[in-house]
Amino acid sequence: MGIEDVKGQAQKARNLHSFIKTLHGQEVLAVYRRACTLVTHEEKKDHVNYGEKSVNSHLFAHETERELWKELQNQEILKEETREGMDKYLKAYAALRPFVDAFFMRF
Repeated sequence: MGIEDVKGQAQKARNLHSFIKTLHGQEVLAVYRRACTLVTHEEKKDHVNYGEKSVNSHLFAHETERELWKELQNQEILKEETREGMDKYLKAYAALRPFVDAFFMRF
């Protein structure tokens, strides 16, 4: 890793720290925490590492699952994270909060 890579990573960390202090940042943290809690619970219950699995949308049993998956697919920025687009990338995650909340209302 060269010095430019280190500088880029340091700037990315500063940007993330600043973002987390905003309302959008708090939304991203809320989405992340809820998702991690659910996945951890399901992995323990099912004895499976879901990080190693691909999504099979045909198995969705509830409308909230389909809506969340559709919204994830509609967020083009999430498909290609770049240093320059990090703010847009994180705001796109924050915009998922209503869909994640609706999904978790089932549990």
